[in-house]
Amino acid sequence: MVKRALPLFFLQAAAVCVFFAPSASAAGAADEDHTIRPGIGLGTMTLGMTKAQVRKISGNMDGKYTLSDGINVEYAEWRERPPKQNPNLRYFYDKTGKLIQINCTAPVPATAGGISCKSSMAAIAAAYKNLKKIPCQSLNGFVDYYDEQKQGIAFKFVSRNPPANILYAVIVHRPGQPVRIDRYEQLQHQ
Repeated sequence: MVKRALPLFFLQAAAVCVFFAPSASAAGAADEDHTIRPGIGLGTMTLGMTKAQVRKISGNMDGKYTLSDGINVEYAEWRERPPKQNPNLRYFYDKTGKLIQINCTAPVPATAGGISCKSSMAAIAAAYKNLKKIPCQSLNGFVDYYDEQKQGIAFKFVSRNPPANILYAVIVHRPGQPVRIDRYEQLQHQ
């Protein structure tokens, strides 16, 4: 039996179908917005949304708790195998049920300038010139928030020993308002 070569036009057409045909998952991923917008939101989540609006976009939550000042927090986690951390999103709601802060520990979302949970302190300081350090202590060690209050973005660094030096979360909050520290954290005197 003699093997025949496939005509060139057939190979070209097959290559186009395989490499350029949009799949449902590829098209969906391209449509997703993972942009962190200081003072505005993250992706399609915007500050000021209600819990129902957030849940409609985000889906089911994995848990919730209330801060000592009455702020309600809901969170969604993605379980990863060790040694990876479990990325999560935390949604902070004021007493009227409006979204006022989003804490993101996932590595994918980034600002238009490329700042994400993978960024260094040097890159963050270069992008945001008016950061205010807010040192805290938690049950597991030390936490330093670096807040650009005017723009509505903050960065949470954690460590077992001071200074806190591992970027844990990028936080979007209302511009002109201070970042809200999370549960089990207490401000340290500077």
